[in-house]
Amino acid sequence: MGCLSIFYCFSRCQHLEGYSNNIQVDATLKLNYSAYSNKNSMENKLVISIDLPQDLIYPSLPQQETPENQTLRRAFLAKKKEVYLLSNANPLNLPLLKTPLPSEDSFSNEYNLGREAATAPTISNSSKVKSHLTDPFGPFLGLADYEKMYIDIRQPEVVSNWYSDEGFGEQRLSGVNPVIIKRVDDKQSLPSTLDISKLEEVLDNSAELDKLITAKHLYVADLASDLNQIPEGSVAGIQKYLPKPIGLFYWDEDGAQLKNPEQKEGRLLPLAIQIDVADGQVKVFTPNNTKLLWTIAKMCFSIADANMHEMSTHLGRSHFAQESFGAITPCHLAPQHPISILLRPHLRFLVHNNQQGMERLVQQGGPVDQLLGGTLQGSLKISVAAAKNWSVIETFPDLIKARGVDSKAVLPHYPYRDDGVLLWEAIANYVEEYLNIYYKSEQNILDDYELQNWAATLSDMSPEGGNIRDMPSKFNNIEQLSKIISVIIFTNSAGHSSVNYSQYPYLGFSPNLPLAGYSNYREFLAKEDSNEEEQLTFMRKFLPPQALALGQIDITSALSEYHFDSLGDYTKELTDPLAKHALYNFTQSLNLIEQRINIRNRKRVIPYIYMLPSEVLNSASI
Repeated sequence: MGCLSIFYCFSRCQHLEGYSNNIQVDATLKLNYSAYSNKNSMENKLVISIDLPQDLIYPSLPQQETPENQTLRRAFLAKKKEVYLLSNANPLNLPLLKTPLPSEDSFSNEYNLGREAATAPTISNSSKVKSHLTDPFGPFLGLADYEKMYIDIRQPEVVSNWYSDEGFGEQRLSGVNPVIIKRVDDKQSLPSTLDISKLEEVLDNSAELDKLITAKHLYVADLASDLNQIPEGSVAGIQKYLPKPIGLFYWDEDGAQLKNPEQKEGRLLPLAIQIDVADGQVKVFTPNNTKLLWTIAKMCFSIADANMHEMSTHLGRSHFAQESFGAITPCHLAPQHPISILLRPHLRFLVHNNQQGMERLVQQGGPVDQLLGGTLQGSLKISVAAAKNWSVIETFPDLIKARGVDSKAVLPHYPYRDDGVLLWEAIANYVEEYLNIYYKSEQNILDDYELQNWAATLSDMSPEGGNIRDMPSKFNNIEQLSKIISVIIFTNSAGHSSVNYSQYPYLGFSPNLPLAGYSNYREFLAKEDSNEEEQLTFMRKFLPPQALALGQIDITSALSEYHFDSLGDYTKELTDPLAKHALYNFTQSLNLIEQRINIRNRKRVIPYIYMLPSEVLNSASI
């Protein structure tokens, strides 16, 4: 357990086990104290400066401290501001820590040892597979060869159903990037770049589109709008390709769930995929095309989806957009501030993990540069846009509703939504109960100058500010504060874990979600006809070469295997009995949610485990 320097009045410390009027202190704790006598008081007070384990910190609002302790808190935070310098004067133009990482933010020995042990099988597997590669930068002979790359690690379960339309549609609801589909309310809400005339030409019935829209069963995933300006990269002299597709999906309410055919909940199926084939020219593919040609079209969509997941949903929103909280909180909220205590587990290792990601993953010649479809700068452009567009006032239910996928009556099956709402409600209730312990009135919030300085710095859009979109510069009431704290906690816990730990299960098998294409899909798909042999040859060359398929396994496995903790696992860090009780209520809610999700998973075609509380980390620490 790391230590923090903290200042206390002796009368506040008496509740701690091992402390008494004789100052019986464990020998491992460092004490520097000076006594003074308050002649107007019946008790002698002792102000101490102490390196105190985090689980012994007692919460207090700054305005409720003695003047002496307020001075000490200000001095402590002033020192912290010297080592947590944030700036967007960097190539990404994002607020990132520019000073050396403070030791208390570094990975612990426990973390390092655990992560090393968790990734050992991946390293062993990679070594063995490399020795069997026949042509590292050449294609495999067939899809089955991709299934033989798992010697010391488990084979992703998606191998069994990725090829089907049912599996393809299900991944939009419970896969690695279940945040892209939007309901189509009318033809005017379809992307302007979607060629409606070509779409209607290839559908069995031109009235089918209107029928689906009227029934609220049509959904769109517009990946083209985010990728149109992203240049394509290369690796080892091989040109990479990054398609810019638009996918249309529909809810098939007559399609029974395989495990429970009597329920007839339905399923999401692909209707059509529009793909760019030349400048300003597109082509639309449907399941009516030959099996191989339709599979190639789905692969084009999957490449785009994988790139948007990695650089937008994951890196941009779940990491880069959160760094300001990790860097600003320690130097504006004293360690004994109730919100500092509340957020600490949810910001743990965030800055260190981001820095390691920049050093090891997002660099010239690194995994992002080598494996993803865009150039390194192009891929980073996606992340920067996502980070800057992330809003601290958009709750999980808000985001679901904004895409028109909030109605269970219209879209009965959506595991990401249904399980995510349970966790959102539990987190929001916990935050509200916790904050009400310390803020008894609006005046308590207005008088909390540490909190107000925290808000002002996070909302500051200058080069040294937090640049957090929609962050208020001042808090006025408990509802406003509770909502924003809930968003921060949810984003760094359930939000991050759900898109991180699903990486290997879906991206670990590259034919399902290739990170790039390796043959000119535009030229091939622009042809009016091609035979099965030509389609199979193209697909083999389009999928990642042998060594790059292994690289995709390695990185997604390394990012998906290690769990440092689980949501709500920080009871030792709370000392206030009321706070402990709020946490107890929270963990009881999480236990019930775990049970509910497990019951739901028995009825689902594919179990969705990424919102199980036991699978969710407190922070974006990996």
